[in-house]
Amino acid sequence: TPMNAILGYCDVLIEEAAALGVEAFLPDLRHLHAESNRMLERINDAVPPVSEDAGRDLDAVRTRARESLFAPSRALLNEAQSIFAKAGDVEAARPDFERLVSAANKLMVLVEGLARPADGEQDRALSRSVQQTLNRLRPAAAQPTSSGGTLLVVDDNALNRDLLTRQLVREGYNVLAVGSGREALETLRLHDFDLILLDVIMPEMDGVQLLDEIERDANLSGIPVIMMSALDEIGGVARCLEKGAADYLIKPADPVLLRARVRSTLQIRHLRADLRSAEAELEENAAAIGRLARSLAPPAIAASIDGRGLSAPVQYPEVTAVVVRIEGVDALAARRPGDIAGLLAQAFEIFEQGSAAAGLDLTRIADRSFTAIVGATAWTEQHADLAADFALDVRRAFAAHLHAAPQPLHVRIGVHTGVLTTGLAGGDRLVFGLWGDAVSTADAIAACAPLGEVQLSNATCAKLSSRFVLDPPVVIDVPGRGHLPTRRIKEGSGPAAP
Repeated sequence: TPMNAILGYCDVLIEEAAALGVEAFLPDLRHLHAESNRMLERINDAVPPVSEDAGRDLDAVRTRARESLFAPSRALLNEAQSIFAKAGDVEAARPDFERLVSAANKLMVLVEGLARPADGEQDRALSRSVQQTLNRLRPAAAQPTSSGGTLLVVDDNALNRDLLTRQLVREGYNVLAVGSGREALETLRLHDFDLILLDVIMPEMDGVQLLDEIERDANLSGIPVIMMSALDEIGGVARCLEKGAADYLIKPADPVLLRARVRSTLQIRHLRADLRSAEAELEENAAAIGRLARSLAPPAIAASIDGRGLSAPVQYPEVTAVVVRIEGVDALAARRPGDIAGLLAQAFEIFEQGSAAAGLDLTRIADRSFTAIVGATAWTEQHADLAADFALDVRRAFAAHLHAAPQPLHVRIGVHTGVLTTGLAGGDRLVFGLWGDAVSTADAIAACAPLGEVQLSNATCAKLSSRFVLDPPVVIDVPGRGHLPTRRIKEGSGPAAP
């Protein structure tokens, strides 16, 4: 509307006075700006909202409006022409002064047109055109702040595009302006934008239709849109907000509101981008935790671990656990600290090779002990025999490789048959856990076993085949269990049957 242009170009000339070379005319421009705001107040008082059934009251509205607005609009035109006459020779500012005077002329023509006889729909359209200038907030001058970002302005009115573009450029944005919805779509598909300022009412493709096209395009739907509308286009704005528009501004846009809403909309866009990035990072972290958890767990358990690294604990009613305690570690660390890593590596290798050869996939290695489970993930009725064979193999390997070291390592081995529960535990650090009577009792037996011996609970002995030779029973005191009968195993007569 003409008032949009008058106030807009006053803002431009005042804020760019130094760059345009019109600082000498700032008092005149500020006075014209103030008079333009007073003109808006008069329009607000003189032209009420017009309903579709205004009918006979329309002539009265027109007459009162013309009487109230004619003299002020003539004075506004005269003042604009006077400033142009004084400052028109300033080449850099001449186009803006010409647009300012042109807008004042259009306002005068609009007010003079109120004297025409009533003519139904045409008359109501004229009144609505004047009504579009109502309720504009007084603009406030502010120093430009650079927020960054690339913006697309879509408006079929060249003056509106020019004013809005210049306001946004002063704020530090990169701005591209187009005059139609079709051109906007083509431009959006060629360039990247952070924000769109979109006029609601345009020929061919209006703002609502363009917003529909943007929302349907997966590559464009993430760009926030601020709708620009006159007061009597609020219905269209509401539809746009329902369709996904981020915000709206009433034209003519107050510079302070324009600055604030563009900045806040861009901040929300950046926050959403940060949120998407954080969500992607969380998903990747969860996947990494899952991979780590599966690497910690035996293959038979790893398949049950979900993407968060969690798995339900699994209980096995009867397994045989073998716990191997390494003795001499502290003495080795004190006397030969340089040898401890190498000798423990040999010990771990003996254990891992033995468990792999026996087909045991539930194992756990601590700093000075090993645990192996037989009969859990791969059930066999011979789990006690297989466990005894494994224990004897470990004892032989230690005797062959580590007893003769300068600072020898020895083993105590405990074996027990009972209940086992497995699963992952921990927070930031996950561990694969082996819990239950089978492991705790085997560990207690190993702690009491003589160096280099394999000691079994009665529960395990009861499951052994006759090929194993056992020493007489020995009662040990197990904390929390009291007296526990055990037996020591001698060499078996041969490997267990498959």
